[in-house]
Amino acid sequence: MLLVQLARAAGGRVIGAARGQRKLDVIRDAGAEAAVDYSEPDWTERVRELTAGRGAEVVFDGAGGRLGRAAFEVTASGGRFSAHGMADGGFAGIDAAEAHAALEARTAVAKTLLLS
Repeated sequence: MLLVQLARAAGGRVIGAARGQRKLDVIRDAGAEAAVDYSEPDWTERVRELTAGRGAEVVFDGAGGRLGRAAFEVTASGGRFSAHGMADGGFAGIDAAEAHAALEARTAVAKTLLLS
């Protein structure tokens, strides 16, 4: 909740992720523009839709594991991914070389789209 409130206070657009209607309502009440249920199989596609295909500029991963890995995949080209929790059993398995390669690939796609 605090991250939602701080991001909104700084002028950020917030898409929150949680499991279950009660938690989704809490995120919206805290100021999130949208909320996605990460127990739904298409939640990452929903994030992409909400960001017009770009992905999130900043991702705060408090879950780790599978969820953290999926959140990493919806981080925008040039975006920032912060892992600060491991409720899913461990931090998302992303090594530095993989993160760099993903950044390079996303940047190449973004440049292609901008030049087209």
